[in-house]
Amino acid sequence: MIRSRFLFLPAIVVFVSLPMCWGIPVLAADTTECFTVGPTDFEMYLSFEGMGRPTAEQALGQQVVLGYGLTEHLSGYFSTTLSADGNLVHTGTETAAGLYGTPLDGEHLDLDVFLGCSTDGDDHFTTGPGLELNWDAAPDLAAWGLYARSGLAVSGHETADGFGRTTDLKLTLGCYWTLAAGQQLLLEFDGATEDHPSHLHGTQKEWSTGGWALGYNVDLNDTMELLTQAYIDIPEDGEDTGFGLMVGFIATLGTD
Repeated sequence: MIRSRFLFLPAIVVFVSLPMCWGIPVLAADTTECFTVGPTDFEMYLSFEGMGRPTAEQALGQQVVLGYGLTEHLSGYFSTTLSADGNLVHTGTETAAGLYGTPLDGEHLDLDVFLGCSTDGDDHFTTGPGLELNWDAAPDLAAWGLYARSGLAVSGHETADGFGRTTDLKLTLGCYWTLAAGQQLLLEFDGATEDHPSHLHGTQKEWSTGGWALGYNVDLNDTMELLTQAYIDIPEDGEDTGFGLMVGFIATLGTD
C-alpha cells in the first residue's frame, strides 16, 4: 500500500493555529515512509475545519507537497499551505522544507526522525526535530499496528524586554488496521503544550488536548492514493466542539 508521509492533526486546525509543527508538512493521519529515490512524490490536501463553531472560527486550507527521495532511507520535501477563515477574509500562507530518514527499519519496529522548518507571511519562523516510532503486528502493514509521533517546535518572539524563544511539544498516538489489500483505517489522538497567561510569570506552559481523528486511506491504482479524514476537536475552556474534514491525494511519480 502507498503510505502517506505525515500527520494531519488537528485535522485542519493546524493550518491556522499550529501550522507545520516542527516544520513537518501537516498531512493526513497515517504512518511515515521515505519516498522512492528521485523526484517521485506529489501530494495535495483540501480541508475544512470548525464546523459547529462561528464562521469566523472556521478555516479552509489547501496544501501542496513535493517530495524527493535522496536515498532509500533519506527524503526531503517542500510544501506550501494556503488558508483562510470561514468568511474568506483573514488569509495566510506558509512554506516548509526539511529532511526525514529511517535509521531503524525492521519487520516489526521502525524509527523515523525529522528535521524541518517553516515560515509564514508574518515573519514567523519555526524549526525543530521530531520522531515517530512504529510497531507493526505483521511485516509490510499486513495486519495492524501502533505508532507514536512527537516533535519540538522552536520559534522566536520579540517583546519590550528583548528577544526570546518559545518551545512547544506535540504528541500523537495512533493505530491502524489493514482492512484489505490497499485499504487502511486509522485512529489518532493528539495534544500539545501551549503558552497560557500567568499572574506570576507572564506565561506558563500547559498541556492542551487536541482531539480524535479517524482516517480511511485507499489505493486508487498503482500510483495514486486517496486519503480521507474526519476530526473532532475536544473543547476546552468553554469553547464549542469543532469538527473537520479533509481529503487528499498522493501521486507516486515514475523516475524513468
